[in-house]
Amino acid sequence: MAVAPSRGVQMLRDSALAGWLLSRVRQDGAELLAIRAESCGQQDYGWIMDHADNLQLQIRHALAPIEALRKCVEADGGRLLVTTCPVVWQVVDGSHCPQATRRCRIRGATPFRSRLPFQSLAAVCAESEVRFLDSSPRFLKDAEPARLFDSELPGLSERGLAFYARLIADYIVANPPQRW
Repeated sequence: MAVAPSRGVQMLRDSALAGWLLSRVRQDGAELLAIRAESCGQQDYGWIMDHADNLQLQIRHALAPIEALRKCVEADGGRLLVTTCPVVWQVVDGSHCPQATRRCRIRGATPFRSRLPFQSLAAVCAESEVRFLDSSPRFLKDAEPARLFDSELPGLSERGLAFYARLIADYIVANPPQRW
């Protein structure tokens, strides 16, 4: 017996804006997900650096909405899954994308090894009882990790997008929600 979609899901399906956004993601997904040059600055990446200032308070504030998101998703019958996707400088040397490294003012030896972002997100998800997938170890273990990232923009390549999607799909299949 098929379950009728909730009002929220039906509104989303009928939404012209949602349809337009999906078509844009299909058409320009990699570029839309990449970090723009004008938004790049070292302060944007302070949280990934190995010797970052103590950013625990800022990270906590940034992640505070996870609890509210969980409640919202559960109210609509779903279960929230939070995933991580490392940025290029957490996996490969900055020389892989020299222009982006310069534009984003990345300093120091790369790849950065700090686990702070992933550990912070895992802790907040555990506190909020939200499922969490840290994909960064799989990115680091890939035979050719540089091929997972664009060489001009600090974002995933097409191969990287497919790799990340597969990791999420594998997680969902291995850890299915109680009801579909």
